[in-house]
Amino acid sequence: MLGRHEEALQSVNQALEINPKDPVGWYGHGAMLYYLGRGREALQSFAKVLTINPDFYKAWFDVGTIFLEQGLDNEAVESFDFGIQRNPNIPEPWNNRGVALMNSADMTRHWHPLRKRLKLSRVFVSRRRTSNLCRGKNNGDMDFPAITL
Repeated sequence: MLGRHEEALQSVNQALEINPKDPVGWYGHGAMLYYLGRGREALQSFAKVLTINPDFYKAWFDVGTIFLEQGLDNEAVESFDFGIQRNPNIPEPWNNRGVALMNSADMTRHWHPLRKRLKLSRVFVSRRRTSNLCRGKNNGDMDFPAITL
């Protein structure tokens, strides 16, 4: 079903008619809506997932991603935190949490999630300027210390 998101959404809707309390079905529904550019509706689907199963960490991560894209950085951090509490071993949410913290101007807390993401990804970095994601908020004037893993 690669790229056939409308058709996939119809399929997921059929599944939800059979079992409206299926968190995986609602998660798929939210994912299809997101891919179709319908982020607000996707948030509603992910909220249903989390109502049924608050430990469904993927839904927390996707809610955080949508909030991050909408510029709701504090809400994004909170969502990433809920997901990370449930599964701390996935690098992407740590990275996105760090981006949201940098965007929210709370620069004092950004290092832990980025360091955790680097450890999980086994990425080695040396002393250099921040990435393009960071430059938007600090004009690229901030150097990060070297990270040795």
